[in-house]
Amino acid sequence: MKSSNHITIRILPDICFLISHVLSRLILLGHLNRFEIVIPDFVEYTMDVICENRLKSRFYSELDELRKLENYKLSPY
Repeated sequence: MKSSNHITIRILPDICFLISHVLSRLILLGHLNRFEIVIPDFVEYTMDVICENRLKSRFYSELDELRKLENYKLSPY
């Protein structure tokens, strides 16, 4: 069994948090460098079922921004 000093702290954001674009802003400010962001598939399905077009577009634009940031390496300090 491997021993590791790396601890993963996961964040599972709710829909309102994603629609408001707070998550990408916090990442850009460096507040979430040591966190793993997890967005399960059911969140997207839920958006499609319960939200109207304006909210869906905000949600999908945040997902696009998060995908861009996924490969962008921020300094941990």
